[in-house]
Amino acid sequence: MSGAVKGDVMDKHVRRNLEHIIITRKIRLSYSKLSNLFAKEILNQTLRLQQIKEKISGISNRSGERLSSKEKIIRYMKPEKVRICLLPDIRGVNETHVLPRSENVVSCCIGSTYGSYCSFIARTYLFNPNEFQLNAYRVLFQAQEAAIAALQPGSRIRDIYNSALAVVQNQDVHGFVEYIGNTVGMGIGIEFNETYLELNATNEVHILLGMVFKVVVSLNNVQPTNGEMFSMILGDTVIVGETGVPPRVVTLSLKKVEEVVCRSKKESEGSSGAKDLKMGNQEVKVYQSKRPKKRSAITKLNSPQCKLD
Repeated sequence: MSGAVKGDVMDKHVRRNLEHIIITRKIRLSYSKLSNLFAKEILNQTLRLQQIKEKISGISNRSGERLSSKEKIIRYMKPEKVRICLLPDIRGVNETHVLPRSENVVSCCIGSTYGSYCSFIARTYLFNPNEFQLNAYRVLFQAQEAAIAALQPGSRIRDIYNSALAVVQNQDVHGFVEYIGNTVGMGIGIEFNETYLELNATNEVHILLGMVFKVVVSLNNVQPTNGEMFSMILGDTVIVGETGVPPRVVTLSLKKVEEVVCRSKKESEGSSGAKDLKMGNQEVKVYQSKRPKKRSAITKLNSPQCKLD
């Protein structure tokens, strides 16, 4: 439940608002401000689910009307049990603010609970990325996919880390292997961090059916030959299934490279200040704000506002 809420907020609000800040170049916001806004949206989402549940309960009480399978699931959910246990953690090139124009790589991590059980999600978004950053993300994505696929009953935890590391080593044209973390996640459940289930290169614990892990692969402080240092992270909450069955990812959110890249297209001649944007397969159009009038040397600073769509 909490994984579904976070995935929805990540796709519909986090990505969209980062795009608005960075690409349209209108505002500058601190990470702490954005964190509070996204946390509020998670709570708003649970309230909307509660309203949907109440409507479904009303339908089910009417004679002769059947609920769909999805409606049946929502009917027995308890959205009021969703709580935030890790405020959205946002990181970018700048240490304190998401800046228009300058940001290329921005990451966001969110942790929440449903009842007493924790879940975690992390995504990285690329804005007008260069080829080096795209290659880094492709390696990161494939490494996480390999780690998730390796979560099979009977396997040792170190096998999961080695599966992710092997992907990075096999595609290490740019030397990304030196930037991968010493762990690719750990167990999660009633405790947000079950440290004895840390997914590292030395853990000999065997994986069992029904275990839950947060699979978190990162490239830390990558320093290109030319350009600014950046970091990337990709994380999901995963439940171990039967042997031979792919593990179940409960934090469903867009993460393929074509889904997390946002590019601005050059304005066409004769346009009225319009700029076409592309985020994944979705095309949107935004308009540049008019140039602000010149002010005196002494100006009054107001806190910027960011409207969540």
